Amino acid sequence: SVGSAQYLAAEVFRSMAGIEATIIPYKTSADVVRALRAGDVQAIFETIAPIIPHAKAGTMRVLGVTEAQRFPSLPHVPTIAESGLPNYEIAGWNGIAVPARTPREIINKLNADINAAVMQPDIRQKFLDLGVIARGNTPEQMTALLKKDIAWWRGVIEKAKIAKQ
Repeated sequence: SVGSAQYLAAEVFRSMAGIEATIIPYKTSADVVRALRAGDVQAIFETIAPIIPHAKAGTMRVLGVTEAQRFPSLPHVPTIAESGLPNYEIAGWNGIAVPARTPREIINKLNADINAAVMQPDIRQKFLDLGVIARGNTPEQMTALLKKDIAWWRGVIEKAKIAKQ
């Protein structure tokens, strides 16, 4: 849908590559995958999890990944930057939030336990199977990342003249 990470990743690509393209918003990953397989669209920007089975079965060809590094489950697929669009990097992430008044000692304990969990090999593999590279950090690093990304995405949205939904 308009405003989704996938839509905005396509918008950034279109802008950086200097190409004309119609970006069609779909409501779900299943809808966009179905549209590509049916030939209704020529290319898609989508999270990796719904694409991996099709790539491995040979029914889709992954041309590039949006992150700065290649994805471990698709090591033969270059990044978009490697493929000729320097500085293109769209990295998705997930975070964990707690109520603002949560005591610092509880936040520190949660952070330590979560970081320890995501570093366990079996947990890391489960995340990879879902199309996620598990990474840990501190609450301060997460806050800084959130602020940076809000400012960056605001600029993307304003440049693309995407109306508030």
